Amino acid sequence: MGKTKFLMFLTQFLKDMKSQKLRALLTFFGMVWGTSALILLLSFGESFQKRSSEQMLSLGKGIIYLYYGKTTKPYKGLPERRLIYIKEEDAFLLRKEIKEIKAISPVFRKNNITLKYNKNTYLAEVIGTYPIYHDMVNLTPEIGGRFINPLDI
Repeated sequence: MGKTKFLMFLTQFLKDMKSQKLRALLTFFGMVWGTSALILLLSFGESFQKRSSEQMLSLGKGIIYLYYGKTTKPYKGLPERRLIYIKEEDAFLLRKEIKEIKAISPVFRKNNITLKYNKNTYLAEVIGTYPIYHDMVNLTPEIGGRFINPLDI
């Protein structure tokens, strides 16, 4: 009895498909298009997540970056919103006081530096670090380049 109902259903389905070819084709195309779009979006998302993770790891693992900032409250006659800069010696004081710090390297950055070579002029950012820095982060120098080492200092 179940087999008979199934055959009736299948026969009716095939008749409808023959009588409404365009509708069946468009429905099929819509299902294929939707499935393809979903697979494509998921693969883009997976690829984006993988690339983002790789970039985060290239910044280093277990690293803390400290930047200058502004205060939020006045203190002992000093105004609020005053700039607080981190000095080079502050980094080494942290290293001395916090024994869990394995390595530390101040990073010096200067924007909008004009570089000239022959007749060409470039506007660049110059970054300086201590030699230990490249061990802390996953950086590799450009082809033909190198990191500064203790012999350079």
